This record gives sequence, C-alpha cells and structure tokens, in this order.
Amino acid sequence: MYLRVFHISMVICVLFYGHDVFANVFGPRENPEKYPDYGGTPDLVLSGDVGLSDQELSELLDRLSSNDLQVRIEAATQIKKNAAGCEAVFRRALWKVGFVRHTEVKAVLKKASAGSEEGNAGAVVSGLIQMDPSDSAVALAAKVTVMLVALHSLDTMAGYKVMLDFSGRHAGAFRAFIGDLLVRTGLKVLPALIYGRGSSDEELHMFSVAWIRDMGNPLLSEQIQGIRNSRRLAQLLEAYASVNELDAIDVTLSCANHESAFVRNAARAALKVYGKNAKWSIHREYENNFEDEPADSTDYDEWAEALFQLWDEQREQKTQQLFADGLAAAKTGNYSKMDAAFRKLLAKVPLFANRAQMAEGYLKYAAFLETEGKHGDAVKVNRMAKRLADEGDAAYSTAGARLEWLSAESNRESGGLDVKGYRKLASHPATRDAAKKWASYGAEGSSDSGIPWWKVIAVSLLIFASAILILVRVKIS
Repeated sequence: MYLRVFHISMVICVLFYGHDVFANVFGPRENPEKYPDYGGTPDLVLSGDVGLSDQELSELLDRLSSNDLQVRIEAATQIKKNAAGCEAVFRRALWKVGFVRHTEVKAVLKKASAGSEEGNAGAVVSGLIQMDPSDSAVALAAKVTVMLVALHSLDTMAGYKVMLDFSGRHAGAFRAFIGDLLVRTGLKVLPALIYGRGSSDEELHMFSVAWIRDMGNPLLSEQIQGIRNSRRLAQLLEAYASVNELDAIDVTLSCANHESAFVRNAARAALKVYGKNAKWSIHREYENNFEDEPADSTDYDEWAEALFQLWDEQREQKTQQLFADGLAAAKTGNYSKMDAAFRKLLAKVPLFANRAQMAEGYLKYAAFLETEGKHGDAVKVNRMAKRLADEGDAAYSTAGARLEWLSAESNRESGGLDVKGYRKLASHPATRDAAKKWASYGAEGSSDSGIPWWKVIAVSLLIFASAILILVRVKIS
C-alpha cells in the first residue's frame, strides 16, 4: 500500500540525510554544498513520516516498466502525489538508476518531447510513459523524469538541490530537462541557483549562471519584491552572502528590519558574514536613524547592534499599539476593527506573548455572530479563539463547547439529532441553557417528540374516538 494514512502535521524542520540537523538556524553556512538544503533557513515541510519509503518508491519505479500503460500512468501519479518529505528517498533512488548510453537517453527525450511545447516537462513525461518500456533508454528516462518532476513539485531548497546535484550525471543528458523545469519556476528557485553559481563544481557553476541568464537576469530589487514567501526571501539573502555578493549588502541591511522574523534574522546573520564589507553601509544607516555619527571608539558590529535594538523597540511599540487597539475595539463591540488589529498583529508576530488574551474578544465576536444568525462565520471565529487560547484555559474550553454546539445544531437542522451530544453540552457552562431542551429529548418520562406522555395519550384517545364516531355516522347514513 503506497499511500500511507497518517495524521499529517505541519512542522518546521530541516530535512536531513544523515547530516547534523540545525533547528532555527538563520544565515549562510560555511560549505553550504555539504548540507542537503544548503543549511540556511529551513523550508516549511511535511513531516518525514509522510510520503514514500525507499522500498515503496522502488516498487512504484518498477511499475513504470509494466506492459500495461494504465499501470505505468498510475505509478507516475502515485510517485508525484506522495513526494512530500521524500527528498532523501529520491536522491538515493536517482543515484541508483543504472546507466545507458547518454546519446540514447537524449534521443528518447527528444522523441518524447516531439510536437509538444518547448520546456513542457509534463508532455515529456507523458510521452516517455507511452513509449515501449522494454527499451532500456526509455525505462531509465521515464524513471528519472518522473522523479525530477516530483522533486520539482515540492518547491523546497532540498528538492532543488537534489536536481542541481543530479544535473551533471548521465553525461548531462537530463540537464536541459532540469534547466527547463527550474527556469520556468521563476524567482522561487533563484536562491538554489545562486548556491549553484557558487558551487566548486565548474559545470554546475556554469549552468547555474546560464539558467539565471535564461530567467532574464532579474534585478536584485525585482527579486526582493517578487519573492513573496518570507522563508524563500531569507534563503535568497543567505545565498547571496554565501557567494559574497557585495551588491546585495544594502538590500540585506534594509531587510534586517523586515516584518518577518525569518527574513530579519537571516539578514542580520548575513551581515555578519559580509563583515567589514558592510561597514560603510551600516555607518550610513546609523547616521540616518540616530541623526548622529557613531562614537569613534565603536566599530561596525556595535553600530549594527544599536540599529537592531532601535528597530526592535520601534516594532514592539507598533505591536503593543495594535494589541491595545484590538482590546479597546472588543470592549466597545467593534469586532471588525478588533479582528483587523489582531490579525495584523499576528501576521507580524505569530507567537505573540499575550495572544491568549485575544481569545476572549473572539468569543464575544462569535456570540454576536450567532445572534445575527451567521453560524458559519461564528464557527470560524470560535476556531480562531480556540487556536489563540492556552489549552486548559476557560476560553479554550468555551470555544470548544461552542464549536460542538454549532455542529450539533447544524446536524439537527439537517435531520440528524444527536441527543448524547446535547447531553454532554448541557454539562458545560457555555452551552448548558441552550442544550437543555434537546438533552432531555427522548428521555424517560418524555415522548420522542419531547411532549409529555399524558398529552400524547390524550391526543391519541381523542383521535381514536373521532375515528369511531366517523365510522358510526357512515354506517347510519
């Protein structure tokens, strides 16, 4: 069984292949090539428990040589669908693939891409899968391209590194295929290409430079503005520092006050790597912020620390102001304003120290939405309250109970009354009064309709007597 059923939890971790694991590391590493993801800011990835094992991938790759086309298509689909967290597995499998004359491999790749748009990797893979799998060049090319496409779909630095490292194998037969995949990805792949540009492997260096050129040699300002993912932007700064790109110093310094902690920490670590090369940029920034020159007895590293402290204090003031604005809005019942302030705060500081205090405001907001009949919105807001509250707090328990209540009400209105659920909710202070009506439904002393038993009997006797009278009258007439 290839698709494992696990509870999928998103975790912040660094993928590893027998190397040291660096948690919460920011900044360029020495000898980045020895790290599976270059060793900088980690991508947000799925747990390694999710995906394919070496054995499972091997079995799926074998199926790519099946005589049944549908089996080959299904195998390729499963490989891509279950690729998350499998960079190390793919690396091992790629390096195990046997060798065929690279001229033969290039020939089948060319044939598979015939008639399709240039650089359309999907069309190439589809073409290979439909070719005769008994041909050793076809079989090898199909396995490799399916794995490369799966790696590319992950959009992780570890995945891109495997692709770059593999690009020179088989006499570069797959280099054009890999290049097309990377170039068409756009700016997201740029940090990996910059690391490739700085590689000690001359061929990888040369082709990384060529691929960046094929992307249009985007200006640094375009790169900074075009990369939206904060982790990837942090990785870009780290990559430039690793190759000592002096033209990136001013941009890196400006990012040292970025809203994202990932970018901020990576930029500050990168400035330390630039060292004295960043001295005059830091000096100028110091003058702009403090309106005075730094003391003669100090040096650039002290100027940088003074700048970082100033920026952190200013950011903390803005954060506290947003927090105060949100609390004030909640107090006056202006919940839309409260929500806007809190969400802006959490976007800046996801793990804000006083986030549990926001939960009370969201509980009030949810209650208001319920009174307005907006139950769907109330569910979303209760979920927000539960995420913000500390587990074990009254707010956490209340939010959970209200979510259960809204779910029970939705089910009841759809014809699925859950009496046991209502009885459970009747014991919680936040749902006791609302749940009592349905908690006693069907209990001893009550009918299934919730009407007292004596009323049911009285109505039944009345209906029975009416029926007898009607029959008598019919016979008389």
